[in-house]
Amino acid sequence: MPKGGKHRPTEAFTEIVMFTFSKRTLSHVMSLLCLGALTFDASAAEIQQKGTHLKIQFDKDVAELIEIEGSGLGSMSISVDSGVAIEFTNVRNLSIKGGDQDDILVIADSVEIEGNLTLKSGAGEDEMYVSGTYGKNVKVNLGDGNDTYQGDSSGAMHVGGSYSVKCGKGADSLHWDQDISVDKSMSLNEGAGRVTGPGNNHDLIMHNDGLTGIYSIGKKLSIKLAKKRSQDVELQNVSADQLVIRGGKETNTVDLSGGGNSFGKIKLKKIETLLTTP
Repeated sequence: MPKGGKHRPTEAFTEIVMFTFSKRTLSHVMSLLCLGALTFDASAAEIQQKGTHLKIQFDKDVAELIEIEGSGLGSMSISVDSGVAIEFTNVRNLSIKGGDQDDILVIADSVEIEGNLTLKSGAGEDEMYVSGTYGKNVKVNLGDGNDTYQGDSSGAMHVGGSYSVKCGKGADSLHWDQDISVDKSMSLNEGAGRVTGPGNNHDLIMHNDGLTGIYSIGKKLSIKLAKKRSQDVELQNVSADQLVIRGGKETNTVDLSGGGNSFGKIKLKKIETLLTTP
């Protein structure tokens, strides 16, 4: 968790709260709140709460690091570039929109909300590390840069509804090595993938070398590989009623040889190689 103090917004800001972050001290933030008005540098991340919906907009001109830590159901603290952490409460839905730079987003395992999480990456080469508990749906849309979307083994993720990730035109990397449970369906779309340049697209990976990472999907896990060039899928310790994988151009491989997988039905299309447990 970033160093620095926390400040809970006053009651007057409960319904509509807007903070635009720059590198400022806690005393500066508190003095602005006491004045009853907020005036900020436009070239910084913007965070706005309206009712129970919290919206975060990365700066369009400067690359930023935004870190979110949970402190109970619907409560979280947010810091920008390891600055002062500001606390928000009564959050049910969380929306995050990236800028045009190479941004980094970290959502900790401690984040817990009753509603939806919506992430939309910008045009830069972004990194997103997402954990937490979400009562309804999680929807992720990556931009056109070479983005990384990852869940690490230090956290877990539970989605009460459906979980979808859609990639853009870049050579995006989808890699989970955390425990994941999804009550309904999970859908992964690799988009166009790498169009130019050497090499193939990154593998789509759901495992952590057998050390951690159990993936429980209530209904269907559907994977659509990149349209351009080759791509592989590696699944381990994944369970779902149905697994559906569709490949793109050139050659594609589905690797289930790591073991621990359980699928009621498997449907593959345009997959040239299937590796299973001996």
